[in-house]
Amino acid sequence: MSDTKAVFRTLVDANNEGLGIRSIQQGDTTSTKDGLLGFSFRDSDLNAVLPVLNPDGTIAVSLGAAGVTLTNRNENLTGSLTSVAIATITLTASKKYSEITANMSCLRDTLFQLVWDNNGTPTVLDDVLLGAGQFTMPMKLDEYIFTAGATGTQTLKIMGKNLDKVSAMRARVSAKELA
Repeated sequence: MSDTKAVFRTLVDANNEGLGIRSIQQGDTTSTKDGLLGFSFRDSDLNAVLPVLNPDGTIAVSLGAAGVTLTNRNENLTGSLTSVAIATITLTASKKYSEITANMSCLRDTLFQLVWDNNGTPTVLDDVLLGAGQFTMPMKLDEYIFTAGATGTQTLKIMGKNLDKVSAMRARVSAKELA
């Protein structure tokens, strides 16, 4: 009589019975296997999933979040020594926003601010100060995500203020409303 090695039961089935790990080989249909897989991912509901490959065998990749990009470009040709809205986009209450970008231009010393207005309560998200030799400045807040307020008017805007002499100000603001 020879010794028979016991199966080390590392898995549990639907009946709470112990199971041994099964080998899964390349090309096996996973719907007929139970076991541990080396490559798994989580979906948006935090469930484990296997990656789905494109017909050429590559993994499908999305370079941005699903959603709709909102954008507005505008100009104030008279300039202003007080803070005025240059470009504004209207947000949807309780929606998440990401991939915020802006571009501001002026030929004089000017302070531009990216402002989220939550039903009359402004929050400055970022500032740009233009001066001699720097007439245009881009802004990119890809890592910043926020949720618009639940009530009232919600806007994201570029505010501009000439600091020494009035001069035309131009701006564009964009944000992705996540699905």
